[in-house]
Amino acid sequence: MTKPHEGMPAFDQSGEQLSFFEFWPMWAFYPPVMLYALYLMLRYRGILLPTVANPSFPGGGFVGESKADKFLAWAGDRLWLFNQKGSASQDAILGAISWSAEHRGVKHFVIDNLMMVTDGESGERAMNSQKTFIEKLKRCADDVGVHVHLVHHVRKGESESDRPNKFDLKGSGAIADLSDQIFIVWRNKKREAYFQHPNRKPDPELEAQAGATLAVVKNRRVGIEKSYALWFDRASRQFSPTSDARPFDLTLGEL
Repeated sequence: MTKPHEGMPAFDQSGEQLSFFEFWPMWAFYPPVMLYALYLMLRYRGILLPTVANPSFPGGGFVGESKADKFLAWAGDRLWLFNQKGSASQDAILGAISWSAEHRGVKHFVIDNLMMVTDGESGERAMNSQKTFIEKLKRCADDVGVHVHLVHHVRKGESESDRPNKFDLKGSGAIADLSDQIFIVWRNKKREAYFQHPNRKPDPELEAQAGATLAVVKNRRVGIEKSYALWFDRASRQFSPTSDARPFDLTLGEL
Protein backbone atom coordinates (compact mmCIF):
# COMPACT_ATOMS: atom_id res chain seq x y z
CA MET A 1 0.00 0.00 0.00
CA THR A 2 1.38 3.41 -0.94
CA LYS A 3 1.89 5.97 1.81
CA PRO A 4 -0.20 9.17 1.51
CA HIS A 5 1.63 12.39 0.82
CA GLU A 6 2.69 14.07 4.05
CA GLY A 7 0.34 16.90 4.93
CA MET A 8 -2.64 15.26 3.22
CA PRO A 9 -5.32 13.49 5.30
CA ALA A 10 -5.14 9.72 5.17
CA PHE A 11 -7.47 8.11 2.64
CA ASP A 12 -10.04 5.82 4.21
CA GLN A 13 -9.68 2.44 2.50
CA SER A 14 -11.74 0.41 4.97
CA GLY A 15 -14.86 0.34 2.82
CA GLU A 16 -15.89 -2.41 0.43
CA GLN A 17 -14.48 -2.26 -3.12
CA LEU A 18 -17.28 -1.64 -5.56
CA SER A 19 -15.54 -2.36 -8.87
CA PHE A 20 -12.16 -2.65 -10.52
CA PHE A 21 -13.09 -0.37 -13.41
CA GLU A 22 -9.60 0.02 -14.91
CA PHE A 23 -9.82 -3.29 -16.77
CA TRP A 24 -12.63 -4.69 -18.85
CA PRO A 25 -13.11 -8.46 -18.99
CA MET A 26 -11.52 -9.98 -22.11
CA TRP A 27 -14.85 -11.36 -23.33
CA ALA A 28 -16.22 -7.79 -23.49
CA PHE A 29 -13.16 -5.95 -24.77
CA TYR A 30 -11.74 -8.08 -27.59
CA PRO A 31 -14.78 -8.99 -29.78
CA PRO A 32 -15.25 -5.37 -31.03
CA VAL A 33 -11.49 -5.09 -31.62
CA MET A 34 -11.45 -8.31 -33.67
CA LEU A 35 -14.50 -7.19 -35.68
CA TYR A 36 -12.76 -3.92 -36.55
CA ALA A 37 -9.57 -5.79 -37.45
CA LEU A 38 -11.61 -8.04 -39.75
CA TYR A 39 -13.16 -4.94 -41.35
CA LEU A 40 -9.68 -3.51 -42.06
CA MET A 41 -8.54 -6.84 -43.55
CA LEU A 42 -11.47 -6.79 -45.97
CA ARG A 43 -11.18 -3.10 -46.79
CA TYR A 44 -7.45 -3.22 -47.61
CA ARG A 45 -7.43 -6.81 -48.93
CA GLY A 46 -4.78 -8.09 -46.53
CA ILE A 47 -5.22 -10.77 -43.87
CA LEU A 48 -2.01 -9.74 -42.11
CA LEU A 49 -2.81 -6.01 -42.16
CA PRO A 50 -3.37 -5.65 -38.36
CA THR A 51 0.15 -6.91 -37.74
CA VAL A 52 1.67 -3.73 -39.24
CA ALA A 53 -0.15 -1.38 -36.85
CA ASN A 54 2.07 1.18 -35.11
CA PRO A 55 5.51 -0.25 -36.01
CA SER A 56 7.20 2.54 -34.01
CA PHE A 57 5.52 1.46 -30.76
CA PRO A 58 7.38 -1.19 -28.69
CA GLY A 59 4.08 -2.88 -27.91
CA GLY A 60 2.13 -1.93 -31.04
CA GLY A 61 0.02 -4.45 -32.93
CA PHE A 62 -1.27 -7.55 -31.15
CA VAL A 63 -0.72 -8.19 -27.45
CA GLY A 64 2.71 -9.65 -26.68
CA GLU A 65 4.17 -8.68 -30.06
CA SER A 66 6.78 -5.92 -30.31
CA LYS A 67 6.30 -4.05 -33.59
CA ALA A 68 9.62 -2.26 -33.09
CA ASP A 69 11.42 -5.61 -32.96
CA LYS A 70 9.38 -6.81 -35.93
CA PHE A 71 10.42 -3.79 -37.98
CA LEU A 72 14.11 -4.08 -37.05
CA ALA A 73 14.07 -7.79 -37.95
CA TRP A 74 12.52 -6.92 -41.31
CA ALA A 75 15.05 -4.13 -41.92
CA GLY A 76 18.02 -6.38 -41.12
CA ASP A 77 21.26 -4.92 -42.46
CA ARG A 78 19.36 -2.54 -44.77
CA LEU A 79 18.92 0.04 -42.01
CA TRP A 80 21.75 1.60 -40.01
CA LEU A 81 21.31 4.29 -37.35
CA PHE A 82 23.88 6.90 -36.37
CA ASN A 83 23.81 6.73 -32.57
CA GLN A 84 23.78 10.44 -31.80
CA LYS A 85 21.36 12.30 -29.54
CA GLY A 86 20.95 16.01 -30.16
CA SER A 87 23.16 18.04 -32.48
CA ALA A 88 26.24 16.70 -34.23
CA SER A 89 29.23 18.37 -35.82
CA GLN A 90 29.47 18.60 -39.58
CA ASP A 91 32.69 16.60 -39.61
CA ALA A 92 31.03 13.81 -37.61
CA ILE A 93 28.16 13.57 -40.11
CA LEU A 94 30.44 13.64 -43.14
CA GLY A 95 32.74 11.07 -41.55
CA ALA A 96 29.83 8.76 -40.78
CA ILE A 97 28.64 8.95 -44.40
CA SER A 98 32.07 8.16 -45.83
CA TRP A 99 32.68 5.28 -43.40
CA SER A 100 29.21 3.75 -43.84
CA ALA A 101 29.41 3.92 -47.62
CA GLU A 102 32.82 2.19 -47.63
CA HIS A 103 32.35 -0.40 -44.87
CA ARG A 104 28.59 -1.06 -44.89
CA GLY A 105 27.66 -0.40 -48.50
CA VAL A 106 25.01 2.19 -47.58
CA LYS A 107 23.67 4.05 -50.63
CA HIS A 108 20.99 6.31 -49.14
CA PHE A 109 21.42 8.58 -46.11
CA VAL A 110 18.78 10.60 -44.27
CA ILE A 111 19.88 13.54 -42.11
CA ASP A 112 17.14 14.89 -39.84
CA ASN A 113 17.58 17.80 -39.83
CA LEU A 114 19.84 20.58 -41.12
CA MET A 115 19.38 22.75 -38.03
CA MET A 116 21.10 20.07 -35.93
CA VAL A 117 24.39 20.30 -37.85
CA THR A 118 25.19 24.03 -37.77
CA ASP A 119 28.16 23.57 -35.40
CA GLY A 120 26.55 25.81 -32.79
CA GLU A 121 26.49 28.92 -34.98
CA SER A 122 23.66 31.47 -35.02
CA GLY A 123 22.49 34.40 -37.12
CA GLU A 124 24.52 35.18 -40.25
CA ARG A 125 27.22 32.77 -39.16
CA ALA A 126 24.65 29.96 -39.16
CA MET A 127 23.68 30.78 -42.75
CA ASN A 128 27.32 30.67 -43.85
CA SER A 129 27.70 27.41 -41.93
CA GLN A 130 24.69 25.94 -43.74
CA LYS A 131 26.12 26.91 -47.13
CA THR A 132 29.48 25.36 -46.25
CA PHE A 133 27.83 22.16 -45.04
CA ILE A 134 25.74 21.77 -48.19
CA GLU A 135 28.87 22.20 -50.32
CA LYS A 136 30.79 19.59 -48.28
CA LEU A 137 27.79 17.26 -48.33
CA LYS A 138 27.51 17.40 -52.12
CA ARG A 139 31.23 16.79 -52.51
CA CYS A 140 31.11 13.86 -50.08
CA ALA A 141 28.12 12.29 -51.84
CA ASP A 142 29.81 12.58 -55.24
CA ASP A 143 33.09 11.17 -53.92
CA VAL A 144 31.57 8.00 -52.43
CA GLY A 145 28.66 7.67 -54.89
CA VAL A 146 25.67 7.91 -52.53
CA HIS A 147 22.38 9.80 -52.22
CA VAL A 148 21.85 12.10 -49.23
CA HIS A 149 18.35 13.16 -48.18
CA LEU A 150 18.57 16.24 -45.98
CA VAL A 151 15.46 17.19 -43.98
CA HIS A 152 14.85 20.91 -43.63
CA HIS A 153 11.95 23.15 -42.62
CA VAL A 154 10.15 26.07 -44.23
CA ARG A 155 9.37 29.46 -42.77
CA LYS A 156 5.97 29.92 -41.16
CA GLY A 157 3.66 31.68 -43.60
CA GLU A 158 0.55 33.77 -43.05
CA SER A 159 -1.64 30.69 -43.21
CA GLU A 160 -1.09 26.92 -43.03
CA SER A 161 -3.39 26.65 -46.05
CA ASP A 162 -0.72 28.28 -48.23
CA ARG A 163 1.48 25.74 -49.99
CA PRO A 164 5.18 26.52 -49.56
CA ASN A 165 7.71 26.58 -52.39
CA LYS A 166 11.50 26.40 -52.60
CA PHE A 167 11.80 30.09 -51.76
CA ASP A 168 10.19 29.47 -48.37
CA LEU A 169 13.06 27.36 -47.00
CA LYS A 170 14.45 28.60 -43.70
CA GLY A 171 17.97 29.98 -43.53
CA SER A 172 20.42 30.55 -46.33
CA GLY A 173 19.24 30.84 -49.94
CA ALA A 174 22.23 28.66 -50.83
CA ILE A 175 20.30 25.62 -49.56
CA ALA A 176 17.94 25.76 -52.54
CA ASP A 177 20.65 26.93 -54.95
CA LEU A 178 23.05 24.08 -54.19
CA SER A 179 20.54 21.23 -53.84
CA ASP A 180 20.09 18.90 -56.81
CA GLN A 181 16.49 18.02 -55.91
CA ILE A 182 13.99 19.60 -53.52
CA PHE A 183 10.88 17.79 -52.31
CA ILE A 184 8.29 19.61 -50.19
CA VAL A 185 5.72 17.72 -48.11
CA TRP A 186 2.58 19.73 -47.34
CA ARG A 187 -0.27 18.63 -45.06
CA ASN A 188 -3.81 19.68 -45.87
CA LYS A 189 -4.63 21.09 -42.43
CA LYS A 190 -7.95 22.48 -43.62
CA ARG A 191 -9.11 18.99 -44.62
CA GLU A 192 -7.88 17.53 -41.31
CA ALA A 193 -9.81 20.14 -39.32
CA TYR A 194 -12.92 19.45 -41.42
CA PHE A 195 -12.97 15.73 -40.54
CA GLN A 196 -12.27 16.44 -36.87
CA HIS A 197 -15.24 18.78 -36.55
CA PRO A 198 -18.20 16.85 -35.06
CA ASN A 199 -20.87 19.12 -36.60
CA ARG A 200 -19.32 19.70 -40.01
CA LYS A 201 -21.43 20.52 -43.02
CA PRO A 202 -20.90 18.25 -46.05
CA ASP A 203 -18.21 19.58 -48.36
CA PRO A 204 -17.68 17.07 -51.23
CA GLU A 205 -14.94 19.20 -52.80
CA LEU A 206 -12.86 19.27 -49.61
CA GLU A 207 -13.50 15.59 -48.90
CA ALA A 208 -12.17 14.67 -52.35
CA GLN A 209 -8.89 16.50 -51.78
CA ALA A 210 -5.75 14.61 -50.80
CA GLY A 211 -4.58 14.70 -47.21
CA ALA A 212 -1.07 15.77 -48.24
CA THR A 213 1.08 16.44 -51.29
CA LEU A 214 4.65 15.62 -52.20
CA ALA A 215 5.88 18.34 -54.56
CA VAL A 216 9.07 18.11 -56.60
CA VAL A 217 9.98 21.81 -56.85
CA LYS A 218 13.53 21.37 -58.15
CA ASN A 219 15.01 18.56 -60.22
CA ARG A 220 18.39 19.47 -61.65
CA ARG A 221 19.31 16.04 -63.03
CA VAL A 222 16.05 15.25 -64.86
CA GLY A 223 14.14 18.52 -64.98
CA ILE A 224 10.66 17.11 -64.28
CA GLU A 225 8.79 19.01 -61.57
CA LYS A 226 5.33 17.86 -60.45
CA SER A 227 3.19 17.17 -57.39
CA TYR A 228 1.91 13.84 -56.08
CA ALA A 229 -1.28 13.49 -54.02
CA LEU A 230 -1.01 11.43 -50.83
CA TRP A 231 -3.57 9.96 -48.44
CA PHE A 232 -2.65 9.13 -44.84
CA ASP A 233 -3.65 5.75 -43.43
CA ARG A 234 -3.91 6.08 -39.65
CA ALA A 235 -3.95 2.34 -38.97
CA SER A 236 -0.50 1.76 -40.48
CA ARG A 237 0.85 5.34 -40.13
CA GLN A 238 1.69 5.37 -43.84
CA PHE A 239 1.00 7.62 -46.81
CA SER A 240 -0.61 6.00 -49.86
CA PRO A 241 -0.91 7.24 -53.48
CA THR A 242 -4.70 6.69 -53.50
CA SER A 243 -7.45 6.86 -50.89
CA ASP A 244 -8.11 3.10 -51.08
CA ALA A 245 -4.55 1.79 -51.52
CA ARG A 246 -3.38 -1.10 -49.35
CA PRO A 247 -0.58 -0.12 -46.92
CA PHE A 248 2.88 -1.65 -47.10
CA ASP A 249 2.98 -4.91 -45.11
CA LEU A 250 6.22 -5.04 -43.09
CA THR A 251 5.61 -8.66 -42.16
CA LEU A 252 5.79 -9.75 -45.80
CA GLY A 253 8.35 -7.25 -47.09
CA GLU A 254 6.22 -6.52 -50.13
CA LEU A 255 3.26 -4.41 -51.28
